[in-house]
Amino acid sequence: MLSIPLVASLNFYLGYPMRLIASFMAASMLNLGGLAVSAQGAEIVCNSSIVGIDQPCSGIKMLWVAMYLAATLSSIFRFNTLK
Repeated sequence: MLSIPLVASLNFYLGYPMRLIASFMAASMLNLGGLAVSAQGAEIVCNSSIVGIDQPCSGIKMLWVAMYLAATLSSIFRFNTLK
């Protein structure tokens, strides 16, 4: 299961929606901090400066690493479905 091109498929199908969510959440947190920031697509705009959100920032690779780590630890410690 882990040998299929999972990261590439997730980047293709979930990359842009996850970048949209990441830019919206970052803009919301920066607004709470008192900065006048707006999210426009997968970019954050502040004082006519544009900051783009790229794929690593959206967490797809971190999601794959977490799944791989969980599978590895489950195998090492012989966890069953309930554990």
